[in-house]
Amino acid sequence: MREEIKTGVANQLHSLVSYAARGMDNDLGIALETTQAVARGVPSAAIASREAIEHYMSHLPMPMGAIDRCIVLSPEGRALAQQPPLPPIEDRNFADRGYFREVMARRAAVISTPIRGKVSGAPVVVVAAPRLARDGKIDLVVACTLNLLNERLFGEARTALVGRTGYLYVASRDRKLVLHPDKSRILADSPPVGANPAADKAGAGFEGTEESENSSGLRALMSFKQLKTTNWFVAGVYPLDEAYAPLHEARGRVIGIAFASMLACALCAWLLAGLLVRPVERLTRHVGALHDRPDAAVPRLSMREDEVGELGQAFYGLLAQLRERERSLRISEDKFAKAFQSNPDFIMISRISDGRIVEVNRGFEILTGYSAAEAVGRTTADLGLWADRAEREELIGRLLAHGNVRDFDARFVTKDGSIRDVLSSATIIELDGEPHLIGTSRDITDLKRAQEALRRSEERFAKAFNANPNYATVSRLEDGRFVAVNKGFERLTGWKAQEALGRTALEIGLWAEPAERDELVRRLREDGEWHGFKVHFRKKSGEAILIEGSCVLAEIGGEQQIIGVGRDITEVQRAQDALRQSEEKFAKVFHASPDWIVIVRLEDGLILDANEGFERLSGFSVDEAVGHTTLELGLWAYPEKRSRFLADLKARGSVSNAEFEVRTKDGTLRDMLTSSVAIEIGGTPCLISIVRDVSDQRRAEEDIRNLNVDLEHRVKERTAELEEAIRELESFSYSVSHDLRSPLRAIAGYAKVIEEDYAPQIGAEGRGQLDRIISNAIRMGELIDDMLDFARIGRVELKRAPLDMASLAREVLSELPEAGAGRRIDVRIGPMPTVRADRSLVRQVWLNLLGNALKFTRQCEQAVVEAGGSVEAGEACFFVRDNGAGFDMAYAGKLFHVFQRLHRDTAFEGTGVGLAIVARVVQRHGGRVWAEGAPGQGATFHFSLPVTAL
Repeated sequence: MREEIKTGVANQLHSLVSYAARGMDNDLGIALETTQAVARGVPSAAIASREAIEHYMSHLPMPMGAIDRCIVLSPEGRALAQQPPLPPIEDRNFADRGYFREVMARRAAVISTPIRGKVSGAPVVVVAAPRLARDGKIDLVVACTLNLLNERLFGEARTALVGRTGYLYVASRDRKLVLHPDKSRILADSPPVGANPAADKAGAGFEGTEESENSSGLRALMSFKQLKTTNWFVAGVYPLDEAYAPLHEARGRVIGIAFASMLACALCAWLLAGLLVRPVERLTRHVGALHDRPDAAVPRLSMREDEVGELGQAFYGLLAQLRERERSLRISEDKFAKAFQSNPDFIMISRISDGRIVEVNRGFEILTGYSAAEAVGRTTADLGLWADRAEREELIGRLLAHGNVRDFDARFVTKDGSIRDVLSSATIIELDGEPHLIGTSRDITDLKRAQEALRRSEERFAKAFNANPNYATVSRLEDGRFVAVNKGFERLTGWKAQEALGRTALEIGLWAEPAERDELVRRLREDGEWHGFKVHFRKKSGEAILIEGSCVLAEIGGEQQIIGVGRDITEVQRAQDALRQSEEKFAKVFHASPDWIVIVRLEDGLILDANEGFERLSGFSVDEAVGHTTLELGLWAYPEKRSRFLADLKARGSVSNAEFEVRTKDGTLRDMLTSSVAIEIGGTPCLISIVRDVSDQRRAEEDIRNLNVDLEHRVKERTAELEEAIRELESFSYSVSHDLRSPLRAIAGYAKVIEEDYAPQIGAEGRGQLDRIISNAIRMGELIDDMLDFARIGRVELKRAPLDMASLAREVLSELPEAGAGRRIDVRIGPMPTVRADRSLVRQVWLNLLGNALKFTRQCEQAVVEAGGSVEAGEACFFVRDNGAGFDMAYAGKLFHVFQRLHRDTAFEGTGVGLAIVARVVQRHGGRVWAEGAPGQGATFHFSLPVTAL
């Protein structure tokens, strides 16, 4: 029996611990799912906009279950937005937080180790989840905090009872206390290894129950259960003295039963003696009378002074106690009934078995709209009271699990169909031997609306506070310590928020003149506000600036605080000083300028002021001009031009370098160049004009134009003569080249005949001379052919048509003898854009470039020739690359000229005309050519055609 009791206690303790662990896993699972849902819910379009993310976060209800704060972080760890928005976190960086690094590494949701929150100062756990883009990259991270002191979190572990002195606690496997009845121990390190052997085993993953000794030396039954969602375990501690108390009670019951048996035997013997028969009969009759008339005054039975008398006395004492208890119960019921009916909150009693309402109070009728007669005997489902049936099921589930529920958020539907938010509490009571639910609900609809309005107001204030481009701060009136500062403060002063918060403006040396702060505080204490004051601040860099600001006193959190805004007017003040100096300079320039400067009224041209230049150029003195219009003075030689001038001025606001003829006082016409701009003087639209006499300049320009016309005529004549000479030269070159081909063929032919017919007579030396004559004649013929091709390119008409460049390159390559001469050549023809070009001419380009590539790779063991093209920067660009002999870039400028060769004839044959032909063809198409190379490392030749040719 002893072992059975021990096993039963251990099983009960482990069941309790397992139940608490399941509840914690459920709460953490909900928090994980909620955080992931918040991360997934951020719209894709909002990812790149901080304002859009803030807007999304502002619509999150907070708290969400056990979550009391959520922060959105960039992939670099920078804070983007938070809900609730206060206190502001600005651009705080979270990249060094362990949970952030773990999320970025695992790319999945994580639960942090318990930490102390920097915002709340309370022990918290952070649940963080990433938002993944389609390509698998992390767009952002959402981090939400769970306050470990929140009574709504981990309710199963908080409310579980382990006897009278036992308790539950939660720890992480890395030896950190998460929950403990002694809240001061939360976040503390677990006892060192060896101080609690059973807890050490749990830290290694053990689950189960065993007897052990804790770090305080207490012998207890300890049970452990590991959580599934994180590396925590729940531990139950049940002192052995209390845990095994049933064993001692069982032993006492056995002894008591034996003693009672002996006492019963003795009593039977005594009764058989007949000593109590008559006294007991009298007492029985008296009790019967009391039973028949419980409220009647029955005379007290006289008792003898023996055991029966003592029994009677005890009976009367018990009777008095029962009557007193009945009277107290009636008083208590009367008080309960009065409290029940007078309570303004909703109170309802219902049977748990079928949910039928047994009793409701006046508060129920007011909140729901149903009278007691309409509600009693029906269920809440009959009345349609629950807006969400799942909320009722959740409340009943918690109630059955814990026996009571406190502050449960729900929504009721009233008789008129409106929905009210309520805060409900319930407990189980027993009436007539049957379990009932007694619940109270308070209408918090208006409170929630007020809270939402307050939240929005705070949100608007926070947004306005943080978005204000000017300096904005909140500081305590008493000591001047900063409570909040915005970005404008940071920009204006150079101090970061984390450097200023908690310190005073005097401590950071913000007041250049501390006496100015004393005056500010004095004015605020007297008037509560001060607007438009100017004070001097000193930035972090030491620079002194002038501030224009306003301050008001406000009570925040029970303290008088200063809300201040300000803007830097240092530059404005400097601008005003500069304006004053500028006006002085303008006056000096106005009078010293050699040009005519005049200020007139725009409406009618009335002259308001003029300078000495006006007097000199117009002939009118300032006194003669001021007060008269320009028309009255006859300054406009052609008054109709004034109308066009004013129209242009009104359309553009200013006119520059407009040319007019002006008639001076002596009647002389002068060419004037005028620049004017509209201004306001004393609210009157005016015009300031600068007029320069360009008469002499115009005469000089006319002389130059006449000379240019004569020069252009001469250039045209010389150009025509030059073009004719070039045409004649080309014709001559073509004729000469053509006429030389027949003699060269005759020379080569006769030399060949002599070699064949007279070889024995002329000997070896003669045959060598004949070979040189033949080879040079052939080379001369090739050179003449190339010259003819080169000359023909300049005369031939371009016939543009769509041209597949890749196909043309392959076609040319297949016709080159050296491409199939048994050499080891890796030829690669890549994709190329299609162009509109002359096929026969472009064919010559590919023939020369690919032929050169094959020729100059002749000495390579493994030759590689590549060709390709693409559209780049508005051009169709093509290339031919080889790994052959290459060339020195110092001579790259000679490559595309006629008869320019960079290699000896003995190494590589050629006439030096091929690349010149390439350049000529490409240039005729409007393109360009260039080359890159290095000796022994190959060369790349490029040519391009404009996209307009495509």
